[in-house]
Amino acid sequence: AFGFGIGMPAALAGFFGGSLIGYGVAHVIGGDRGYKLINEHPKWRAVRDSLVGGEVGAGFFRTTMIVALLRMPPNSPFALTNLVMAAARVPRMPFALGTLIGMTPRTAAAVYIATLVKGGLSKDTIREATPWWMVVAGIVAAFAVLGVVGWIATQAMKRVTNGARPKPAPDPVP
Repeated sequence: AFGFGIGMPAALAGFFGGSLIGYGVAHVIGGDRGYKLINEHPKWRAVRDSLVGGEVGAGFFRTTMIVALLRMPPNSPFALTNLVMAAARVPRMPFALGTLIGMTPRTAAAVYIATLVKGGLSKDTIREATPWWMVVAGIVAAFAVLGVVGWIATQAMKRVTNGARPKPAPDPVP
């Protein structure tokens, strides 16, 4: 309806704002329960620490990029991702920046397709307007994210199962 120039920033602002609201609500409602539950299980804690850092400020760039990776695939569960990241106490700044970076390509693709449709929203019109490479790119992105996150989690699990003791978990960030 608004074209790409206005539609893209508007849609991205809506997703970004929605993610921050979802994160905040999950943070308030969940309190420290999720954080404490993760810390009770050394393997879970090792995976969380490897993905998003176990300390405040630890690995800002790494945490931001992991959040961006999780947000990039078009089939990533938006609300569930907000909940999990809030429960794991992903710091707010890497969460926000990673969300913005990761949501940009998929939002751009959706807005671009919408601007191509122009007429009615029939399945055939949408199918014709969607370039084949976007479908392939979405599938490849999903598998790439699963591969990277899975590899990091596997390495963390190996460290724990090989006897490396994770350091005690810090208190949750208020």
